[in-house]
Amino acid sequence: MHSNNFGNYIYIATLDTGTDDIYYNRLDTTTDTLLTGSTAIDTNNGSVQTDTTAAGANYQSITVATNGTIYVSLNDSTDSFVLRCSVSCNSTASWSEVGTSPLDLANDYSILVPLTAGDIMLINRDISLEDIRSKIWHNTAATWDAAWKFIDTNATDNTTYDIGLAAVVASSTSAATTSIYFAYTADNATLGTDDDVRTALYKAGRWASTTNAITNSSMGITGVAIARDTNTGNVYVGYSGI
Repeated sequence: MHSNNFGNYIYIATLDTGTDDIYYNRLDTTTDTLLTGSTAIDTNNGSVQTDTTAAGANYQSITVATNGTIYVSLNDSTDSFVLRCSVSCNSTASWSEVGTSPLDLANDYSILVPLTAGDIMLINRDISLEDIRSKIWHNTAATWDAAWKFIDTNATDNTTYDIGLAAVVASSTSAATTSIYFAYTADNATLGTDDDVRTALYKAGRWASTTNAITNSSMGITGVAIARDTNTGNVYVGYSGI
């Protein structure tokens, strides 16, 4: 789910593991109404996806670029992809795949965040390599970055609770000053031994590690969230455990 700065809409992507389809809808908060019905966005004849999803193994992400284009991603062992739509998004035919997918064929996890000039960033947890990395879709050039930028190459994860990513964007009209604040779980392969909530900052085209929110916790950390107060600039990280 994603809210935007262009109006009063909340954008929603849901995953039906029974039919292996992603559905799109939009909530207008001024009238408390949804679009008429949900739209299966991954069955367009021009870009039919072949994912075989399962509850607890696959997760979708949604964001809206600064130009209003909607992006949705999914990681799966048979088909991983990013889709987009700019107009009439309640129609399946309006959705198409975003370039050649940069994602592995694996049940990894990704989140999407908006950048300037209609670009978006994909942040990916590569579970098999225990890496966290990012790539940018350059809207004008219509291409993904050639290489991944690594945020953490030793982000060990828990095989059950393997999502653990959250990001918030400090918006700007300049790519040089747009910042992404990022939090993620790590070192929690065995819950409750030495669990971390680590953080990083993206600015001026580079990632830098920042101070851990939690280090070597015995809580059994399974999830994380992050938010930024636009008035004060303060960043808040929340986490959950068992």
